[in-house]
Amino acid sequence: MEKVFAYIDANFGRFVEELAALCRIPSVSAQKKGLDDCARHLVGAMEAIGLDAQAMPMGGPDNPPLVYGRLDVPGARRTLFIYGHFDVQPPEPLDAWDTPPFEPAIRDGRMWGRGTGDNKGQFLSHLKA
Repeated sequence: MEKVFAYIDANFGRFVEELAALCRIPSVSAQKKGLDDCARHLVGAMEAIGLDAQAMPMGGPDNPPLVYGRLDVPGARRTLFIYGHFDVQPPEPLDAWDTPPFEPAIRDGRMWGRGTGDNKGQFLSHLKA
């Protein structure tokens, strides 16, 4: 585990910025906003780590795209499947936010912004693992 923690420490700033960049995309499915932009962003993130990735339509223009990534490992006998979502809830009421919801801010060592905890943060952590 020492190597894992050393890697995290060495890349922590980059990981924080990558999460902030993802959370700046207002992918609000209930409002049909930003879903294609977020899907393209995630395809790029997956390709950057060596996955074959694509965004696929999901049954009509009102549905968010499905983002799919795959890594074929020669000789592998098992499959690992990770599921997550990249859409977020509407940020309203906006006056309840201390900072704009799609402009992530660091306060007291934590990132605040729509999607940081549900579910863009978890989605990105799966890719980093």
